[in-house]
Amino acid sequence: MTPEVDNRVWPTALVTTAVAASATFAWSTRVPDDTADRWLMIPALIAVVATVLGARRRQGAERIAWIAIAGSCTMTLASYALGFFRWPLDEATSNGIAGLLRAPDRTLIALGLIAMIGARSPIRDRYVTIEATIVALAASLVMWVFLIEPAIGRSTLGDTDLLLSLALPASDLVLVALAARLTLGFRARNRACTLLLLGLVARLLGNSLVYWDKLTAGETSSATMIVLTGVSLLLFAAAALDRSGLDVPLVAPRAVQLDRLRLTTIVVSALTPQIILVASVLRDDMARSTIAVTGLIAATVTGLALARLWGLAVSVRDLTERRGKDRLASLVERSSDVVVLVDVDGQITYTSGAMSTQLGYAPNHWLRSSMQDLPITATTESWWAIVDRIRALPADYSFTAEVGLSHANGTARLMELTAVNMIENVAVDGIVLTMRDVTATRTLQRQLSYRADHDELTGLANRAQFLTQLNDTLHSDELSVVMFVDLDDFKVVNDTMGHEAGDVLLRTVADRLLARMGDEVGVVARLGGDEFAVLLRHVSTERAVELAGGAINDIRESILLNEYHTVAGSGSIGIAKAEPGDTASAVLRNADFAMYRAKRRGKGFIEVFDVELEHEVARTDEYRRDLMSALGKNQFMLEYQPIMRLSDGALVGAEALIRWNHHVYGAVQPADFIGLAEQTGVIIPIGWWSIRQACITASGWVDRSLFVTVNVSGSQLRGASLVEHVQAALDESGLAPHRLVLEITESMLIDDPEGAAVELRAVRELGVRVALDDFGTGYSSLAYVQRLPLDLIKIDREFVQTLGEQRDQALTRTIVAMAHNLGLETIGEGVEAEHQARELALLGCDYSQGYLFSMPLSAAAMAKLVQAHPPPTAHTALIAVSPAMQAPTDADRDATLALLLRPLIHPPSDAPVRADRHCGQHCGQHCGQG
Repeated sequence: MTPEVDNRVWPTALVTTAVAASATFAWSTRVPDDTADRWLMIPALIAVVATVLGARRRQGAERIAWIAIAGSCTMTLASYALGFFRWPLDEATSNGIAGLLRAPDRTLIALGLIAMIGARSPIRDRYVTIEATIVALAASLVMWVFLIEPAIGRSTLGDTDLLLSLALPASDLVLVALAARLTLGFRARNRACTLLLLGLVARLLGNSLVYWDKLTAGETSSATMIVLTGVSLLLFAAAALDRSGLDVPLVAPRAVQLDRLRLTTIVVSALTPQIILVASVLRDDMARSTIAVTGLIAATVTGLALARLWGLAVSVRDLTERRGKDRLASLVERSSDVVVLVDVDGQITYTSGAMSTQLGYAPNHWLRSSMQDLPITATTESWWAIVDRIRALPADYSFTAEVGLSHANGTARLMELTAVNMIENVAVDGIVLTMRDVTATRTLQRQLSYRADHDELTGLANRAQFLTQLNDTLHSDELSVVMFVDLDDFKVVNDTMGHEAGDVLLRTVADRLLARMGDEVGVVARLGGDEFAVLLRHVSTERAVELAGGAINDIRESILLNEYHTVAGSGSIGIAKAEPGDTASAVLRNADFAMYRAKRRGKGFIEVFDVELEHEVARTDEYRRDLMSALGKNQFMLEYQPIMRLSDGALVGAEALIRWNHHVYGAVQPADFIGLAEQTGVIIPIGWWSIRQACITASGWVDRSLFVTVNVSGSQLRGASLVEHVQAALDESGLAPHRLVLEITESMLIDDPEGAAVELRAVRELGVRVALDDFGTGYSSLAYVQRLPLDLIKIDREFVQTLGEQRDQALTRTIVAMAHNLGLETIGEGVEAEHQARELALLGCDYSQGYLFSMPLSAAAMAKLVQAHPPPTAHTALIAVSPAMQAPTDADRDATLALLLRPLIHPPSDAPVRADRHCGQHCGQHCGQG
């Protein structure tokens, strides 16, 4: 039989013995029931019904316990009923049987309490038993001193009956002790258990008064006894019906868990015998037997309390150690790091569970193996050398290395190995190896490092890596050559075919550059967008030019972008040779400038940075610096190029062209500073000044029908104040809105055509007209014409210069016809020859401008031209306006041409001398030359 079974049997045996003695005492004395006891049938009946219902709502041992308690209440009810209905028994027999019925109910309650304790505490808890014993001994001493001994002293019963009478309080005291044992368990208390304990305490007090009454011949009030007995029965009923008792907590031993109620109960119970002992010694009339019994119980209680405290201390120590070990073991087993313990002989005695999750081996796969035999390969030195270093570690010192380790599936893993010498630690007694898998971390680090130095799209080096390589080359006194490659018209590919096609083009160009440069290349990089750079080492400038020519030819070869599109690329290349003292940024900048000079020549050209370009670069830097203050110093001016009507040779307006009179270099061409102004943002205040100045000048012309056109930059168009500035310029100058024409180019519309359309509509609402400049050079001109609010279209000079060729003449005729069908007027730009003016007139173009009629004039010269220019005569012949008309005769053409050339025949006296025919390139919207 287990100790726990013994712990439940002895209270049952004790109660059964006391019940037998109580039954014998009740039958021998046959004390008659008081008539008032019959009223206890009511609370007894309530208790029977409640306990039966409570038993039906419970399960398992709890149901058995409450069935036993219900049986006890039933026997109590039967005893009171027998006292009420005596017939056909005589009074003595009836009183004896009633006493016999009330005696066994204690056994049933004891069995119910033991069943509850078993259900709640499946594991033996000796500490709770000690606490319950302390409480029971203290209560026994109190009952003995204040109840039993005084009652025995006053009793007239014989010795046998007195001995049997002791079973009554003893059995009730055991029941209270069992209830205390039930409620003192850790987390065992609930409202049902507390009510049951209170009922047993009330029963103990009531039965004690009954005991006193029987031994003292009725000196106690029967009302008090009846009330206490009734209260105990009602508390049983309340405990049975309480729903908190339905959930039975599983109570494990918790010696270190002492709540406030348990601690208070133990302290009071332990101090009570000491107080009674002291009081007994101080009293003169206290019997020696009582003092002896009190001293024995006080000593026993003190010993149990000390045992409880000792057990508490031991439990705290054991629990602390166990928690520490459990926590350490749990951390080791749950850790993703592989932990290996090596003894002093180099044998492996322990491996953690991470062996299977991290390396695929069974946890005991390496047990009893030697440390040297582990499948480890060192990355910097041999594994044997690392083993020797680990064995030579001083106590509590650590060593870390990065090693390779084979996974069970054969793959290689990179591990961070940490060895700690813990041989002197008796709990470890060995060397602890901790291995952390850093394969993914190192792979990610390599990827991040690669991405930091390389272009993700092409795999080439990026700008930072290129400058680092170039800088290292310059510091090694190795003079190298830098090649700057820029693709032509790459934006067109992106916008028309999609960015995926653009990515294919970039990757293909990168591969061809790598293949072309071969062993002579230091590094090939993508700087960003469509810009590439090549670092050539130990290569002459002449050899670099040869390689650049080959690269351009490679780029020109057909490139398949997708299943629908194939393009032949084009690129411009600038070359710069590093000189002593140059920085990496300076060399790259020189190559960049050379590339821009190549682009100005056209597509597919190569330029080498030289002294002339160096001077140009220096001058460009000065321009960039001086642009900020040029407007405040009144260095800008506007010149005006006349615009003629081809039908009658009338002067209809002029285009305002910006000029910069630099304080050192004099007249600066627009091509040299407009781009810089765009980059620095100075173009915005320059643009506002140009609109204002043009309006003021045009308002002073004597012919109020003439209009003036002003170029608008992309920065102005993207801003939110274009309408406000135009309105302010018109208000200040007094110029009629229809006399102002704002010119825009297609390149300004690529990024945000919808936003540009909104701004231009707002401008047109003021009455200002809008012209599309350089029409025909873009890739989506027709779409812009349909989408934008336009009034005029300016035909680009490239079409005008080639009017003699049949194909270009057909294109120009199409542009003019399309514009007229849309209700737009046309202006032909760059007219320099008489046949160009004649062909434009024959094609139906409305207006024309160019060096054939006049060079750009100052504001004063333009005013004189307006004043001197006679109006057209009414009989002037009109040339080929309609296709239905007959072809004009030579005389008609000569008359019209003479009319058109009148400004040249009678120029203003202060008109400038005719300079170069044009600036040699397309200068953008602010140049206007040609």
